[in-house]
Amino acid sequence: MNNESSSNMNKQSDRREFLKLLTGGSLLCFGCAFLSGSPQKVVSSPVDQNPEKFKEDSKMSMEKVFNFTWEQITLKLFLLAEIMSKDIGREKFLEYLNAAGRKSGEIDAQDYAKKLGKNDFVSFTDELRKPDYMVNHILTYDVLKDTDKEFEVRIKECLWAKTFRKHGAEDIGKAMFCNRDFTTASAFNPKIKLIRDKTMMQGCDHCNHRWILED
Repeated sequence: MNNESSSNMNKQSDRREFLKLLTGGSLLCFGCAFLSGSPQKVVSSPVDQNPEKFKEDSKMSMEKVFNFTWEQITLKLFLLAEIMSKDIGREKFLEYLNAAGRKSGEIDAQDYAKKLGKNDFVSFTDELRKPDYMVNHILTYDVLKDTDKEFEVRIKECLWAKTFRKHGAEDIGKAMFCNRDFTTASAFNPKIKLIRDKTMMQGCDHCNHRWILED
């Protein structure tokens, strides 16, 4: 056997050992004995099998939880945008994403109105007037006006905007989340209209949401 053939065999052997560590080795640890061709007896489990452990406090901040969830989704959408842009163009991709975001906003608003059993203006703005734990830890805003026919807020901090802008995907964030605000309002009640021309997602220092109840 010449040196070149011997070298190739060594490389193949090294590669097999490496793949074994990545796949077979780790799978065998979890009892996949059939991969080795012989049964393996499970002596004991080193992992706590108490199902209540899944309900324990993660000790993570809201920002860490948010980033853990949405940064991965953002990165995947960003990669998808890059791939699809080559086939249909980024504008077309964002158009589809915008349509999907608006449709999901419409469905969410209609479901919320159905759950409440009413769709009046005060009920719609109650979520911002009395924010739940999640909203209170994702947004920071001031209420500028609160009447029976007008509700205005100035959002000063937004984890949505911070996360998407961090990865240069603000156009994706705008299409997915910001634009759906308009259809959410009208889907909840056709007489409710959102007026807004600034968003932090676009790079502004605040978002100027203003909802009005039209006659």
